[in-house]
Amino acid sequence: MSSVIGTVYVPVEPNNTWQINCISNASYPQRVTVTLPGAPPTVFSGQGENRQMTTSSGSMCSMVQSNSCSRSATILIENFQGGRWVPSKVMQPIVTDMGMAKFYIIKSEDGSDDDWNDATVYIYSR
Repeated sequence: MSSVIGTVYVPVEPNNTWQINCISNASYPQRVTVTLPGAPPTVFSGQGENRQMTTSSGSMCSMVQSNSCSRSATILIENFQGGRWVPSKVMQPIVTDMGMAKFYIIKSEDGSDDDWNDATVYIYSR
């Protein structure tokens, strides 16, 4: 599976609802920014092993509606090291197409252990 630094793009069907959850498995703080066209960014943060990441309001899940002409969303994953936010290595999304809905998993790596679970993003789109 190929990876990129920081940002991946996920196709968005028009007028879909996205349910977004993020899990941290890292000692370094993690931050995930999900941006759908026409919607404000949704930012999750957290740290620790198998910890639910939350938005600034403390929510563990975010529901975002795509607009009528959506094309793709950006998923930016970062980690906090050396006093600043730096882009993580991010795998291209794993996609499960269930017909009327899709499930995306996006994994990241912030160090050198290559466990690819430092921040994991789960998106259910319908």
